[in-house]
Amino acid sequence: MHVLPDTGRSATPPQESSEDRVVPVELNERRVRFEPVLTVPFPRDLEHEQAMALSELSYELRTPQHLLLGHPVYVQDNPPEDNQISLLQLNWDEPLGLTFGDGGQITLHGAPDDIRGGHWERITAQTDDS
Repeated sequence: MHVLPDTGRSATPPQESSEDRVVPVELNERRVRFEPVLTVPFPRDLEHEQAMALSELSYELRTPQHLLLGHPVYVQDNPPEDNQISLLQLNWDEPLGLTFGDGGQITLHGAPDDIRGGHWERITAQTDDS
C-alpha cells in the first residue's frame, strides 16, 4: 500500500486487470525485522587493491542478504548510474523461494527525488548474477 507523503491517505491504485499483475512464482512467507546497518559505497574509479579492501570491509560489516536503501554489494560489481540510489536489493534466497540465474539478485534503483516522491513508475530493476 502506498501512503501519500504528508497526508496520511493511501493512494488509489491504477485501474488494471488482475491478469496484468499475476506473478508466476509464489514466494514463501518470511517475517522481517528492520535493523539499521552500516553500508559503504563503491566508487567506480577504484584501483584493484582499493576495491579488494573495500570488498573485505563490506564482508566484515556483514552486509545483509536483503537491503532496503543503503549501498548494496553487487555480484558483478555493476552499480547503477551515479544519479541513482538503491531502493531495495533482494538476493538469492532458497528458503524464501527467490532463486534465479546463478546466485542472482534483483536491485531496484531510482533517482532520490523519485523515491522520495513515490514515483514508482520511474524505478528501474537491475538483475545481476554470478
